[in-house]
Amino acid sequence: MYQPHVISPLSIDRFAMRTLSALSALLLSIAGAAPNMVFIFLDDLDVEMGSSSAAYMPQLHSHIAAAGASFSRSYVSVPVCCPSRSSLYTGQYQHNNRVLGNGIATNCSSAAWQAGPEKRTFPILLQAAGYRTFFAGKYLNDYGFPAVGGTAHVPPGWSDWHGLVGNSQYYNFTLSNNGASEPHGDTPADYLPTIVRKRSVAFMNTSVAAGAPFFAYMSFPSCHGPQEAEAQYQHLYPEARAPRTPNYNASVPDAHWLQAVQGVYGLDDNAAAFADLVFRRRLQTLRSVDAAIADVVTTLNALGVLNNTYIVFSADSERRVGGRRAMAAARVLCLRPPSPVPQPHPPLTQCRLADGRKRGILEPCRSSLR
Repeated sequence: MYQPHVISPLSIDRFAMRTLSALSALLLSIAGAAPNMVFIFLDDLDVEMGSSSAAYMPQLHSHIAAAGASFSRSYVSVPVCCPSRSSLYTGQYQHNNRVLGNGIATNCSSAAWQAGPEKRTFPILLQAAGYRTFFAGKYLNDYGFPAVGGTAHVPPGWSDWHGLVGNSQYYNFTLSNNGASEPHGDTPADYLPTIVRKRSVAFMNTSVAAGAPFFAYMSFPSCHGPQEAEAQYQHLYPEARAPRTPNYNASVPDAHWLQAVQGVYGLDDNAAAFADLVFRRRLQTLRSVDAAIADVVTTLNALGVLNNTYIVFSADSERRVGGRRAMAAARVLCLRPPSPVPQPHPPLTQCRLADGRKRGILEPCRSSLR
């Protein structure tokens, strides 16, 4: 019976942006040891609605959660795709890396990002320490656009690069295959989670054959929209519904203004049915990820390196479906940094809109962060 080195932040909860940097420092400090690392990263995976439970992701729980450690109080710095991912790559909070949203105009994969923070990311450190590094899947929401270098731009630090152009897709997308544009269609072989799985496993095989320690970053689109599952999973969970928690379809007028605006009209029968459909489709897409986890563990075991490999599983943010009258909206979390926010920085509750409404952490007061 194998004893893998496996780590599951939150046992599939959100990933603290400094965890991987701390892990890397720990591993590289072990004299004579060069363990491999596999980072399995999802898009908008939830914990509170149960999507990541053993009922829907049994391989995750049997191979990672049950064999490793969970971090139940680890949170992303910002519950929005590009700022959250940028913090993960750099170990910097949003007000330091200046990625304020999901578009180029708000510094998501912008020229300024490429000239600054992108040159100070953790894969560069791993590569300098002798690791072969691999990336496949979603990088940043506006990566690969012509205005910022297109697919020819390969972020520094990656030995083998297969980055998705733009936001999460499952079919009909383009990858940057080490700087070359690679379009995909809608056949089973084009399914992005399948590509991520197969190319990651191939990278592990070649790395072990080369005798080099490796870091593999598997960045799945699941379970972000458009939530397109593989054909063999599309029939699953016909009775599943978005959980009717106490905040389901609840009006919260004193909440963050974005939630309050969304909650004015509530969910009618059609909207509630759509929320349930979104929830089911999310669950279906996760089955491909769960199968990939089993494939990775089987591969590592067959290669004889499972006992010298750390596996980390997490996601960039969480989605709620039906909560507070939203059919599918990003959850607004409180900032919970593991260390005090660098000063000068006033409490975020001091930031106000012109009409006196509070700003949330998704809308930092720029003047106070300069």
